[in-house]
Amino acid sequence: MPQISQLTQLLSRARFNSQQTGSQLQEPSDLAHVHNLKDLTKSLRITDPQCAKGSFAIVDKGVLVTTPCQERKFIPAFCRPREVPVAIKKTRTTSLPNVLREAGERLVHEARVWHSLKHENILLLLGVGYLESELLPVLVSPWMENGSLDEYLKQVSLTTRAEVQLLSQIIMGLEYLHSKGVTHCDLTSFNVLINQDGRALLSDFGLSRSERFSDTAPQFKFGATRWAAPEFFAALGDPPSPTFASDMYSFGCVMLQVVTGKQPYHWLPKQDEVIWMKERGQSPIIPFDPVFFELLSECLSEDPSARPSSSVARSRIRDLMDM
Repeated sequence: MPQISQLTQLLSRARFNSQQTGSQLQEPSDLAHVHNLKDLTKSLRITDPQCAKGSFAIVDKGVLVTTPCQERKFIPAFCRPREVPVAIKKTRTTSLPNVLREAGERLVHEARVWHSLKHENILLLLGVGYLESELLPVLVSPWMENGSLDEYLKQVSLTTRAEVQLLSQIIMGLEYLHSKGVTHCDLTSFNVLINQDGRALLSDFGLSRSERFSDTAPQFKFGATRWAAPEFFAALGDPPSPTFASDMYSFGCVMLQVVTGKQPYHWLPKQDEVIWMKERGQSPIIPFDPVFFELLSECLSEDPSARPSSSVARSRIRDLMDM
């Protein structure tokens, strides 16, 4: 773990006052003290490094060693340590002051937003850890055996009813976020994870905006291009602020992938080509599907005001389950 004095100097802008506890977060090295976020350092062990890589983070697979009866002097057999698979999210950064500061601020914001969320379709944040090899703390969550939705769709063949059930879980997670004043900002098939029971959980809140934690929000950057709303590409200058409606466009792209098994603009291999299409108002191709076509078309509307809210979409998907 880096020296606290070093982090205090490099990450001074990451300070904030906890709205619930009144305690002050000096820098990311204090993350374990925020809202009783657990420090899992002593119980963490990496088993499979760099299982997944993203623009802002690398994910290692590891185990969390737990001992239910660790306070006892003599530990019975049924209380012996067990290893729980976990994902260990490490922030991509360098020791350059400006880069480290920005990464630290993003980490603080993500930890605050993520730890405030509790829902069956939201990935749980178990705690934080401090690794000797990392400049910043790591975020620890349960390991999802079926990986991302993108991986899952390549491995299974879903019936229409299974597609509806999966989309119902995703939209319930998104509706929960919106009810808490949180805009995800980066909803993609890579940020929806599937557990061993096939249940969908939303993850990755590094770009999320929260009404409650607006004081620590980093400068807005829209998420993955293929799933991002077209209004982020149409305006000159700085992109508009993210909204629930831009999340719903991304949900429409996720829905499209669940229905077709292919990513939005799958016929365009390069990101620049996708951007060119979005700048010219070219939506992804929506196949005619008697079950999903109408909702898909509305979610993928170029006009944000024409997109349904997450609550309306959840209700309509629920109705599809009764068909």
